[in-house]
Amino acid sequence: MNPIKQAEATQAELTKRLAASREALKANIARRDDLAFEAQTGDAEAHKETARLSTEASALADDIASLEAAAKEAARRVTAAKEAAAKQVEREKAAKARVIAARLATRGAAIDAGLSAFKAAYTGLLDDMRELALLGAPAPSVALIDVNLRRALDSSLGGLHTKVRPVPPLQRHSFDELAGGWARPSESWAAQILDADKGIERGAKKAAA
Repeated sequence: MNPIKQAEATQAELTKRLAASREALKANIARRDDLAFEAQTGDAEAHKETARLSTEASALADDIASLEAAAKEAARRVTAAKEAAAKQVEREKAAKARVIAARLATRGAAIDAGLSAFKAAYTGLLDDMRELALLGAPAPSVALIDVNLRRALDSSLGGLHTKVRPVPPLQRHSFDELAGGWARPSESWAAQILDADKGIERGAKKAAA
């Protein structure tokens, strides 16, 4: 049994006994009042009974006083047990909060580092696309690059806050998909030129041999 239930059970038992003793004293006094006239007018049995009832009433009064003090203490202990339980709950919450707060303190740096790496990679992607275009390699238009990168960013941030623009499922692409898709035409373009040069060199070597 937990401390609160135990304290409440003790309080309930004492309260029950106190009520019973008060009822017993009330009945005792009523009985004495009923016998008072006979006891005071020469009825020996009535006098003897009232004397017994008086002794019993005194004992009941002492018992009631003791039970009242005990019931008061029981109520205090119930309150103390509840307060102790509440403090324990608060301590447990505080212990969890301390762990969470320590973890939270590291989140900002992780986000900052991630965003810094993202910014560097994002800028590098744009730089690569511009360099490929200047070299004459196949590359999508600036407008197409911009809209697709924006959609990829919105898709990756989806659910973080209400300001993120929704992207239809068929228009959702990861940055990896976009970068790979844009790189392949340029890789093929470069391979055709370089492989063609290698073929000419091999032909020239055969002719010379």
